[in-house]
Amino acid sequence: MELKLPPVVFGTSGLGNLYVALDEDVKTRIVEACIRQSEERVIFDSAGKYGAGLALESLGRALKKLGIAPGNVVISNKLGWLRIPLAGKEPTFEPGVWKDLKYDAVQKIGYDGMMECFEQGNELLGGIFRRWCRYTTRMNIWQRRETTVRSRPGDMRIYSTHMRRCSI
Repeated sequence: MELKLPPVVFGTSGLGNLYVALDEDVKTRIVEACIRQSEERVIFDSAGKYGAGLALESLGRALKKLGIAPGNVVISNKLGWLRIPLAGKEPTFEPGVWKDLKYDAVQKIGYDGMMECFEQGNELLGGIFRRWCRYTTRMNIWQRRETTVRSRPGDMRIYSTHMRRCSI
């Protein structure tokens, strides 16, 4: 499957209540406007850190409400932040930036942490997108492999990074 990128990728941090808490209907209208501006597949950029997962939840609900087929959407979810219960008045990450959140987020780095963030992100998207995201993302996971190339005897070794498909 070839992925053709449009000239604009839409960010979703505002759907996570960045600086201001938005009503769910306003968030749905924002997503709808993004879709209207896209000639083909719309691409959204998100992260578990955006509103401690609220951006992913809001995006999933809006897409479901608008009846958008999963094949017409690509969601880039940056991994590394996992939603956890909110212990205080506001999240511990970026205090004062995110408004009216019910959860906090912590960093989860490493393979297990990334996979946990991946699964949680798919759950936060909810509905019909859960199965589709899990399938397409797992089919396109790439593994980094270091190789050493020697161009001529006596030359310095040149290190390069190659990507290869792997299955999970």
